[in-house]
Amino acid sequence: MGWENCHLFSFDIRGDTYDIGDDYKNFLLTGNERYTPLSTIKLNVLRISTRTRIRYLYDMGDCWLHVIKLLDRNYVPETPKQKCGCIAGKGACPPEECGGASGYDQLLEIQADPAHYDPEERWDEDDPIDPEAFDIELINSRLSSL
Repeated sequence: MGWENCHLFSFDIRGDTYDIGDDYKNFLLTGNERYTPLSTIKLNVLRISTRTRIRYLYDMGDCWLHVIKLLDRNYVPETPKQKCGCIAGKGACPPEECGGASGYDQLLEIQADPAHYDPEERWDEDDPIDPEAFDIELINSRLSSL
């Protein structure tokens, strides 16, 4: 399970929006935010401090909003190649195309009591969802490839 990076996404840092390109500018911006394509940004120029909150929005239709907080600028990577890492988190990644938070809640209800739902509404019972799962090793493995 996990997201496949197949939807539009954006990052908001102190009111500045960073996303994947000019083609989506009008779709992604909602107000007077300044826009910068992600491909032109290096993290070290963003002046991110331990007080900075980064809003990450994935899938503009389902609107999965995350708040990312930098906890430690003095992070010591496990390997010399690794530039960043996750030190804590909570909960599993919902499946792609599940319909946002309300759709995810419904999938969990269906999984808990499948007899009360139409078979076509059921999630794949061979791939159960564990909403409490959090695999920090997998996350750090993926971060190390950035």
